Amino acid sequence: MELFGTYDVVVVGGGTEGVSAAISSARAGANTLLIERLGALGGQMNVQGPPGFAYAHMLTPGESRLLEV
Repeated sequence: MELFGTYDVVVVGGGTEGVSAAISSARAGANTLLIERLGALGGQMNVQGPPGFAYAHMLTPGESRLLEV
């Protein structure tokens, strides 16, 4: 993947913090580039849900699989 251009801010990672940083810098007028390897924003929220959610099945008696979001 080739990118051409000049950027004031380059944010690597489209998780919640990366998206927030990219939005903040763009609102401040910086030419901003956001790079995310998975192709979808959200980071771990996109992969497993809210923090600890992937382990919620351990707290639910009788549930043997991960809960799907």
